Amino acid sequence: MEQWIHNLQRMLPGYKGYEAHETRRDADKMLRVQVAKQFRDQQSDLNRLIQEMTRGGGLRYLDNLDRVSTGIDRFVVKLETAPRGYAGWFEVITINETDLDLLYQFDLQLANNVGLLAERINFVRNQMQEQGDVAAAIAELQSFVDTMNRQLDARTAFTAEGKRPDTPPMAELGLGAGAAGAAAIPPVTPPAAEPPLAAGPEGEAIPAEGHTVRLEQSAIPGETYDVPDDPPSSFETPDAPTDKP
Repeated sequence: MEQWIHNLQRMLPGYKGYEAHETRRDADKMLRVQVAKQFRDQQSDLNRLIQEMTRGGGLRYLDNLDRVSTGIDRFVVKLETAPRGYAGWFEVITINETDLDLLYQFDLQLANNVGLLAERINFVRNQMQEQGDVAAAIAELQSFVDTMNRQLDARTAFTAEGKRPDTPPMAELGLGAGAAGAAAIPPVTPPAAEPPLAAGPEGEAIPAEGHTVRLEQSAIPGETYDVPDDPPSSFETPDAPTDKP
């Protein structure tokens, strides 16, 4: 649970959590206000994308993107509005550790979804610019916004009605309640860099063992080599032409 709180404090400056009874409602309000603003910013970016598509010949996608924008708007309105019965949950003197852990997971899920939504909006933009599968990218964006609304409804049901979710919120990201609780997608390990080419006695490039020189790395200006589909680990450089008197 401490890891959930640490991640939330990193993502939402000023976040204090719910352990102190007297500041519990303030903490919840601060969370909802800050996160709602961040989602509004993403909705504004989506609206800019809709304008770009209007100018760029993407009119056939506008209805679907309008539905996505409506889904984000519905999500933000629900986030900004505390439901009936909500306040009573925060008035309880002592909240057991299991319930606190669940609430922190819900909060971390909310904060984490801002970045995930931004990624999906940018993916639609990239697909449009690259003439890729825009329709599939929009469908994925719509599915994610639907998931966001479902997750927020589950948080509301928990805080207003005491209904616990069937699956812990962060488990949907592959992070269980006992996990380290990183609030982001695990980093991708970059591929190992190719070893640098060594220089021969006359300055020519010599490939490292097990590697080949790419065509554009030829040591002879203006000359290219025919490389077979399955080239050997090394090959000889052809002799440079010489001028005979």
